[in-house]
Amino acid sequence: AILCEKQRTAMQKETDFRIFVEPYFPAPDIPDNDLISLLCNLLDNALEAAVQCRNGFVDVQLFVNGAYHIIKIRNPYEHQPLRDHNHFFTSKQDSQNHGFGIRRVEAIAEKYHGTFRCISEKSEFTAIVLLPLKIVQTS
Repeated sequence: AILCEKQRTAMQKETDFRIFVEPYFPAPDIPDNDLISLLCNLLDNALEAAVQCRNGFVDVQLFVNGAYHIIKIRNPYEHQPLRDHNHFFTSKQDSQNHGFGIRRVEAIAEKYHGTFRCISEKSEFTAIVLLPLKIVQTS
């Protein structure tokens, strides 16, 4: 449902939104609210950057590789994302109320023993989340 909603938003903004979900892709073994937060933050950031580009697009891929769910979202950008060492931060003027999305995604990935990585090169941004197929619950 989230992917369909974001695809509709992209169409309204005349931005190409490509989705690939591997057949029989199992939903990650995390609570819905965390999965929704993770996807919405990544997709909102990707759409916001893509609509500023002449030939903007968002490319979403959900697949399994080895023992991991892979969520990969790629988009072009017009303005180089702001980065301090390994962390990205908001370029919005109201930074007090923005810039929490990427940190939230990092926290969710870590909470479920996964990883989150961002690659920014050649005017393209790629966000990759790896989540183990089976989450080991720790107390």
